[in-house]
Amino acid sequence: MLPLAAGAANVTSRNLTAALSRVGARGAFLGFSSPHCTYCAAHEPQYAAYAALAPDEALPPLLRVNAAREAALLRRHEVEELPALVLAWSHAWVHYTGAHHSASMAEFAASRLAPLVETLRGADALERVLEAERRPLDAELPARVLLLLFLRGVDDDDALDDLRLAARQLRSLRTDAPVRAAAVAAGAEVREEYGARRRWFSRAPAARLLLNGQLAGGEYLLDEADEPSAALGAWAARAALPLLGELKGATFAAYAATGLPMLLAFVHPRADSAALRRALRGVARRFRERLTAAWCDGERHEARMLALGLQPGVLPQVAINTQDGRRLPYAHGQPLTEQRLSQFVADFLGERLPPLPPPPPAPPAAEAPRGVVELAPDSFERAALDVRRDVLLQLYASRGCEACDRLTIYYSKVAERFAELHVDSVLVARLDVSRHPLPPHLKSVQLHSLPIILALPARRKDPPFAQFDGNARPKEMMYFLQRHASHPFELPPNPHLTREQHAMWKDQVAGLPREKVESAYEKLQRETGLTRDEL
Repeated sequence: MLPLAAGAANVTSRNLTAALSRVGARGAFLGFSSPHCTYCAAHEPQYAAYAALAPDEALPPLLRVNAAREAALLRRHEVEELPALVLAWSHAWVHYTGAHHSASMAEFAASRLAPLVETLRGADALERVLEAERRPLDAELPARVLLLLFLRGVDDDDALDDLRLAARQLRSLRTDAPVRAAAVAAGAEVREEYGARRRWFSRAPAARLLLNGQLAGGEYLLDEADEPSAALGAWAARAALPLLGELKGATFAAYAATGLPMLLAFVHPRADSAALRRALRGVARRFRERLTAAWCDGERHEARMLALGLQPGVLPQVAINTQDGRRLPYAHGQPLTEQRLSQFVADFLGERLPPLPPPPPAPPAAEAPRGVVELAPDSFERAALDVRRDVLLQLYASRGCEACDRLTIYYSKVAERFAELHVDSVLVARLDVSRHPLPPHLKSVQLHSLPIILALPARRKDPPFAQFDGNARPKEMMYFLQRHASHPFELPPNPHLTREQHAMWKDQVAGLPREKVESAYEKLQRETGLTRDEL
């Protein structure tokens, strides 16, 4: 058992409401860890360092949650993996997806407690903000994001509304970094210093985005946009990304929000990819307004490689990722130089790059596990997006995925038990992403590893999707869908077992040592909410 010692206090489902009420508008970080998780324990020194910063009452305190005992709090805050940090108030909460580093946590919390938009009057006020934002880029800490809007006057309500909306969008996308926004009254002093001398803007209203106090991208003129409110948010999301960044869970939504195609390189995590990254950075600079560029760990993201038509197990490889599901791989074996990659991108943008032909047809439905519906592009929307059904969806690969093969028998058991329990509101389905492109509706799903199990509740079919992350056994998958379903349904104790099998389980448990009997029933009580007598 590992201690969860760092923090102001430990909280449970019984006292969390009172604890959040006491901290008020300051909120609190909820640190979800488990005493059985050695990876969680590695973060304790940084949690202790943050806790040492928080007593000044300017930062949210760190409250600890024992995930091994507080399943209800995990469900309430949609925690799917450990350790997790959630910044919570009595009325709202947000997942923090940045580095579990004391300084990064403090900066994120401070930015969320600051006003959504700050109003600055004069060049001196702007310079003070810029000075606070400046720092060298640090690989351990996400860049500070600052969205500036230069206004004709502070009474320009339409432009201020556009800025507030863009700031909210940027905050929702960048839960890994501190995000701030400021409206700057472009008086004579500001126009002279930041317009004429520094050339930050040509005329107001104009937006600029800064990372760590340094300009990123060009200016954005609101009066030239067809839909300023929506377009400003998309522009800011794109400008907040580095010229070349790493695609991972914390940044995937921000890349997707740009709506641009992506030049994506899959690299070996232990090989030197500096030359390839330099080439990609040059391509990204040349085509910055028309596509994004990123790299990722090819071993962790092999499933995405398959979906893009690349060869499994071969690194590095490059492809263009689009929102329409086309498979556009860079020819394997060709030099990965800036010149060749630029021509590849130019051919794509000029519509001279033919996509790979569709993959072979999926195996007939008869080959799917018993009770599981095998989906294809032409049936996905009709089945998975049916607003009458709570859907458990598995994304898998029929080739090159041993973990997918091992899951088959357990996933089939889930479908079989839901049918035997007459839970007619549930559909258990799967989609082979090695044979089919990912449907546009699932483009926000990061194919980091397969299989992936998602919940698509009847009344909430839009992203972000709840993703299963646990012991992939029938009981756990059934409880996962029950937690997220729109249509409530009851499950018996040990729902993966028939009534006869559950009776046999009780007989077997009764023969165990007393402490193991108590442990088995305590676990079942936590899962079901039933009393010992009811079990």
